[in-house]
Amino acid sequence: MTSLKKIVRNLKTIHKYEIPASGEFILELPVDTQILTVQLQKDKPCLWLLINTENTRSEIFYTNRRFCWFRTGEPIGYTDLSYIATVQFKGGNYISSIAFHPINLLRVL
Repeated sequence: MTSLKKIVRNLKTIHKYEIPASGEFILELPVDTQILTVQLQKDKPCLWLLINTENTRSEIFYTNRRFCWFRTGEPIGYTDLSYIATVQFKGGNYISSIAFHPINLLRVL
């Protein structure tokens, strides 16, 4: 039996953001944020992210990320999207996929 090692550097935490259920929206996130998933919680779409929380807020570079919902069969006018997840709303009556692309605007807060 191997013992688990406690991580003492590069501390990360999972954060949840409630997000709009349609259209496009922008979130300002740390540059090294990892997008984990989008799922419904209590019938509302939520985005889960893995964020490095070791640095202080003044040491973190931020970027705006644009997220876009697309319903099944809807034309997609972007070429640089990264797929995140497909979500079924209202008992599966509405099915949408969400994707994102970076805007590449960096700044320190």
